[in-house]
Amino acid sequence: NKLNFFKKKKKQKFKSKALKEVVSMEALLEAYDGHLADLVELGSIKLQTADNYRDNINRYIRPYFADVKNVSAITPARINKWLAGLVYSKVYKGKKLRSGTLRNIKARMNQIMEYAQQNYGLDSNPVEKAQDIKSDGRQNKRAEMWTLEQYQIFRETLPHYPMKVF
Repeated sequence: NKLNFFKKKKKQKFKSKALKEVVSMEALLEAYDGHLADLVELGSIKLQTADNYRDNINRYIRPYFADVKNVSAITPARINKWLAGLVYSKVYKGKKLRSGTLRNIKARMNQIMEYAQQNYGLDSNPVEKAQDIKSDGRQNKRAEMWTLEQYQIFRETLPHYPMKVF
C-alpha cells in the first residue's frame, strides 16, 4: 500500500523508572557544587553568583532534603510541601521570604534536578511539575496620593524655603 510508505513509524522510547545509579541528595549537592566551581572557572558565571547559589542551597535546600537517600524518590508533592514551608515560615531574620527570593530558591532546586537528569539519569524533574507559589512577605507598598489639604498641611510644617516649580 502506497499510503503506508509515507507514514512515519513511531519510535518507541523505553525509559527506566529509576536512576541509572542511586544517588543521595547530599552526594548530588556535592557534585553540583563542583559543577558550580567548573562554571566559575569557565567564566560562565561569576564567583559571587556561585556563592549566592551555594548560600541558597545551604540555607533552604540542604536542610529540608538532607535525609533523601535516593533523589528519584523526590516527588512534585514533596517539592510543593517544601515550597509551602518556605512561604509560611519566618526563615530569614524573622521575616517571610519575598516572591523573588522564592523564585530564586526554586530555580536553584530546578537546576540541581536538571543536573541530576543530565549526569545521573533522573527521568523527570519534579520541580518542573511543582506548583508556582508566591509569598505575601512584602507588604503592598503602593504609593498613596495626598489630598490637596494634606499637602498644604505638609507644606506649612516645612521651613520656609523658596519653592521651585519645574
